[in-house]
Amino acid sequence: MYFKETMNDKSSENFDAANLLVHNDMLAASIHCYYYSCFQLSKYALNKSGFSYSSQDEGSGGDSHYKVIEKTSDLLEEYGHLKYLDYHNYMGKLKKMRRKADYSVEVIKTFETTSARNWAETVNNILNTTIAK
Repeated sequence: MYFKETMNDKSSENFDAANLLVHNDMLAASIHCYYYSCFQLSKYALNKSGFSYSSQDEGSGGDSHYKVIEKTSDLLEEYGHLKYLDYHNYMGKLKKMRRKADYSVEVIKTFETTSARNWAETVNNILNTTIAK
């Protein structure tokens, strides 16, 4: 049977993969997956709100994720300023930690993966109860 994988499915898979990576002490790789779980769900939510995947990628310039995160933040403002603030804050923290995990020689510690998981759970919950539902 053919199954068309959506960004929502990829988001869930990345979150589950992050948990498996933490369980297997692959901490740096888990951060990447927590971040992409949220980013992919953001893209899915935007698509559900009428912003096609192709339009999300147009004119992104140097930071291809900036447009998606900013547009998602703007849409969340309609659901309350606190949701906007939490989403924007935690996506920023996850993005910063992903850069550390992916590009820095610094070691990712267990407490950082716990923070990343909590941030990702919050972001995904905000999206799943608002624009991605």
